Amino acid sequence: MNNLATVNINKFFIAQVAPGQNQHVKNAKWQDAHGDRVRIRIPGKHPSMNEVKDENLPWAIVLKSTSHGNLNGGSCGLWGGEWVMACYLDESEQIPAVVHVFGNNLTQFDIRESKNGTTEFKRVDRFNSGLTPGAHQIIGDDTKPKGPAQPTKEEIAGATKDPQSKNVSESGIPKEPIITESPDGTKTVTIIDADGNKTNYTYKDRDIPVSTLATFNKMQETAFNLQMSKEATLRGDDASATFYANRAAGRG
Repeated sequence: MNNLATVNINKFFIAQVAPGQNQHVKNAKWQDAHGDRVRIRIPGKHPSMNEVKDENLPWAIVLKSTSHGNLNGGSCGLWGGEWVMACYLDESEQIPAVVHVFGNNLTQFDIRESKNGTTEFKRVDRFNSGLTPGAHQIIGDDTKPKGPAQPTKEEIAGATKDPQSKNVSESGIPKEPIITESPDGTKTVTIIDADGNKTNYTYKDRDIPVSTLATFNKMQETAFNLQMSKEATLRGDDASATFYANRAAGRG
């Protein structure tokens, strides 16, 4: 590496990190670790079939961001199975260096480990070589992991709904009243409180008394205070729960 100052490093390529071929799995000693090196399989250079085994692939050093300097350190985050972008640091293409990793949020995979010493460039399970998912990455309880987390149909359906289209906000606080009108000009105002209970008021134009409008506003205010009291109780904030309960009861 004595001639690195004159090296042209514009020879970028993509590669796959071989599973089970990082220096954590290999229990590398500190003086041999070289910054979380990983073995990489390069399309066109390392045949995907059985000619070149994972154990014979070249070690690649990993170029990290400045946040991984002497002050902070930290792991590169590569484990195995990832696809990366890399380049050579020497003219004879003997010192590969990984510069980026391609993002992957897919849960599907073809293999959990190399077959006959090679991945054949197939998609590898991200939890391989002893790596286990965290509690936020699995379905089911933490004593019986069932695989990478996947959203349920209900969660997907809920995420596609526009909260602004609901008469009740996500926190349960009612929004504007629903007003419908019949052919004879009769209007019905529907108030939905924080618990989903509906109250209807029917009137015609110019017939609605001011007192009824005040009732609408009061119901909205009461429903809001009741909901705030309920949420404060759930989070253990007794002072706020009492404050909003008194306001709902007209005592505040």
